[in-house]
Amino acid sequence: MERTCCPFIDANDRRCSRQFSLRRLSSAFDLCINHPTACPVHHEIRRERGEPIIHVTVHASRVPLPRAV
Repeated sequence: MERTCCPFIDANDRRCSRQFSLRRLSSAFDLCINHPTACPVHHEIRRERGEPIIHVTVHASRVPLPRAV
């Protein structure tokens, strides 16, 4: 099975900790586990690491995707 959770979930980044509160736990789980590429922090970290990102339009929404290296 392909991994879908955020590869940075264990990175102890303070920007990610804003997602993890009891009030936001359900949305954090959905974002970090099911749809990490929809998270702006995910893309910030990728850019900081120099990982390339491409953008595509899906159902009229611009979605950044990681480029295969």
